[in-house]
Amino acid sequence: MVVAPVWTRVTDPVALSAELLRAVRYEEVTAGLESRLAGLDVGELEAGVASDESRLAFWLNVYNAVAQIALWEDPTWYDSRR
Repeated sequence: MVVAPVWTRVTDPVALSAELLRAVRYEEVTAGLESRLAGLDVGELEAGVASDESRLAFWLNVYNAVAQIALWEDPTWYDSRR
């Protein structure tokens, strides 16, 4: 029996962004999470990040995860910051 990843049942944008960051940290495949986040419609996103705290958490998680993914794809970006 194949069990779907937990994040496939998650609808909260903040939880999805946290799961993306966790997957990046543990060097797991992130394509499904990236697609899921990219597929959120504006209404889902607005409802899921209604408070300042949730908005901040969402965008910090996404920013940090995407920065790390970009560095994996092109490590020379890191060299330019040294």
